[in-house]
Amino acid sequence: MKKEMIDREIRHHDNSSGVAGVIFGIMAILFGAPGILLGLVGFFFSLNQNKKAKNSWSKWGIVLNVVGFVLGIIFAVYISVYVRNAVAGLKGISG
Repeated sequence: MKKEMIDREIRHHDNSSGVAGVIFGIMAILFGAPGILLGLVGFFFSLNQNKKAKNSWSKWGIVLNVVGFVLGIIFAVYISVYVRNAVAGLKGISG
């Protein structure tokens, strides 16, 4: 009986997955294209926290990671278009 109460309290007050999710979400927003991978990892941390105990850490982690993932995709597409146009411009100059 006492062990169950201690386990329940530990699960209730353990926010480590939520904090990790928020940190990964912030890094996903700041780092651009690597934010795709960071956003995915952080999203799963936040979902894990959401399963253990729904709190503001899990909610903010999910939001930040989705935003970071989407911004990472936008940044990767922008960079690929920019590089493609730069290479096409160089081919036009040399040709």
